[in-house]
Amino acid sequence: MNSTIISCYTATLPGIPGKPKMVTSTSSSIELKWDPAYDDGGSPIEQYQLYMDEVEGLGAPNVEDWVL
Repeated sequence: MNSTIISCYTATLPGIPGKPKMVTSTSSSIELKWDPAYDDGGSPIEQYQLYMDEVEGLGAPNVEDWVL
């Protein structure tokens, strides 16, 4: 029996976004900006997650890592 041929594409890992930079900060928040990843790997990037190490204090040095 004949069937219809379909193409299937597998997404790869997206590119790395730019390094986060601090814009402003208060005692309860930090505003950051960064350049997005230029390559989405074939699937839209829906979110970034940032982690802050509160032990070292406030400011840009605490923005340590990002994950997709």
